Amino acid sequence: MNARYYSPYINRFISADTIVPDPADPQSFNRYSYTYNNPLKYIDPSGHNVDCSPASFDCSQPLPTWWTDGTRRVFVEGYGVFDLGHIDRGYRSAQFFKQQTELVLANGGGQFNKPAESDGGFLRSDYEVFYSVSGNVSADQVEGVMYGMYIDFELGYEAEQAGRIDFYSAFAPEDLPSDHLGYWAYINGRHSDEIPGILESLGEVTPWQGGSLLTDVIAVPRGGSVGIVRNHEFTPMAPLTIDHGRGVYETRWQNTPWPAWLEIMPVGSGPNTWHRVD
Repeated sequence: MNARYYSPYINRFISADTIVPDPADPQSFNRYSYTYNNPLKYIDPSGHNVDCSPASFDCSQPLPTWWTDGTRRVFVEGYGVFDLGHIDRGYRSAQFFKQQTELVLANGGGQFNKPAESDGGFLRSDYEVFYSVSGNVSADQVEGVMYGMYIDFELGYEAEQAGRIDFYSAFAPEDLPSDHLGYWAYINGRHSDEIPGILESLGEVTPWQGGSLLTDVIAVPRGGSVGIVRNHEFTPMAPLTIDHGRGVYETRWQNTPWPAWLEIMPVGSGPNTWHRVD
């Protein structure tokens, strides 16, 4: 409604709220924030009253400790390791692609740019892609078009990291599947606090105490390049234990498909769908 303006580059409103909603709550005094800086959990339909989002989600539902105690990665039985930071990144990216795609389609098609994000202040990148969306995209293609662009962006982003000498975990086995899970949750209207339940519906969840699978499971030294198992797919990479007999076992990590309800079908690049702008 043009009451307040938002900058996606700094993730903040650039105009202040007209009131302090709750003077008893110190967070209300930051009039440039939205929903106490937690837009994944709350909504503010009127601009003056924070509510739980969506209405069907019970905000009083207790969250598992592994989701709230600072755990970075979890292991899901049958589906491997998931990175909670990448899940969050996928969730935010889905919101971005949805907003931008719907905006350009409302204008009969057009272009938008998707910049990279920083990862907790550690990863800095100038990677940026411009996409063009055709005005011929039909309503039933929109979700697939968004996912097609998202896949293209994430693969390019990981490849850009792989080419850097100061970053060695590009295409880590847990990265792209985690991105997918967060993306799926947002596109399907799931509240961020429902994501633990989604993970637990796949199998038993336990905190993963180490770091990336590249360094902990595959035991690749920093800077190593031989024998590294990478995951270029958006499907999970789960362990498979092979019994060679006489007490000799081998663990291999291989891609396993998502359950049908967690799949998203992308729409490929083309003159009547979308394409990357060089």
